[in-house]
Amino acid sequence: SDDNHDVGTSAEKISGADGDVSCHRVDIMAHPSNTGYIWIGDNAVSVDGLNGGIRLAAGDFYSMDIDNTGDVYVAASVADEDVSYIYYT
Repeated sequence: SDDNHDVGTSAEKISGADGDVSCHRVDIMAHPSNTGYIWIGDNAVSVDGLNGGIRLAAGDFYSMDIDNTGDVYVAASVADEDVSYIYYT
């Protein structure tokens, strides 16, 4: 498991500086104390949802089957929000 404690308002890899990890599935949770939304998608995900993606409110959870954490991008509607994730190898 890992976390990203400073998700910005532009698309960034969920893995941040920790690097990409090969996996089978990723479970993602927006931290319960977040004040905005976390958007999850590909490298074009945006905070207005115009480029698709899944919107998570504080405390929401999403799971996806994917082969690498480097393929998952996040963006926050409020700068420096927190997201936690577990990847299964």
